[in-house]
Amino acid sequence: MRNLLTFIAITAFISLSSAFAGEPSSNVSAPQGETPEININDFEQKAGEYVGQEVHMEGMVVHVCKHGGKRMFITGDNPDVRVKITKGENMASFKPELEGSDVAVEGVVRVREVSETYLDKWEKDVKADMKESKQKIHTGEEGHEEHEGEKKETLMKIKNMRKQLKESDKDVLSFYSLECKDYKEIK
Repeated sequence: MRNLLTFIAITAFISLSSAFAGEPSSNVSAPQGETPEININDFEQKAGEYVGQEVHMEGMVVHVCKHGGKRMFITGDNPDVRVKITKGENMASFKPELEGSDVAVEGVVRVREVSETYLDKWEKDVKADMKESKQKIHTGEEGHEEHEGEKKETLMKIKNMRKQLKESDKDVLSFYSLECKDYKEIK
C-alpha cells in the first residue's frame, strides 16, 4: 500500500511539473523550432532577451572591417542604428564587396558587459602600450603616428563609456552583437 501511495504522489508531482513547464515564456517571439526574427531597429531593446540564442535579422551592410573581415555592421531604415556582426568560428571572412548589399543573417546574440573595473584595466593596458611605443626608437616608419592616434581614440572611447556608465546609473553597460552562423545576400 505504501508503494502505491508513493507511486501516486510521484505521478501527481510529475503531472503538475509538466503542466507548468509547458507554459510559453514571455520572451519567445517565434513558434517552437523557428528562429525568432528581430527587427534591426529594435535590436538594442530586445537583444537582452535573446542572449545566447539564435535569431534572424536583415539589413544593409554599411561596413566590413578591412583588417581581416572579421566584423561587419548592418543597418536598417534608420542609419543611426547599426548592429555589429562578427564572423562565426568556422566561417570565411566577410568580403568588402558586401558593403551596400542587403543581407539576411542567422546568428547568436552575444553581449559584452563593460564595468568601471573593465574600463580601468583597459585604460591601463592602452597607456602601458603607448608608453612602450614611445620608448622604442622612432625610425620614421610610416604608420607610427597612426598607431598613436588609434590609442588616443581608444582613450576617448573609454572616457565616453565612463560618462555613459555614470549617466546610466547602472553597474555595467551592455553592448550587443550577433555572432554570425550563416548569412546570404538578398537580391
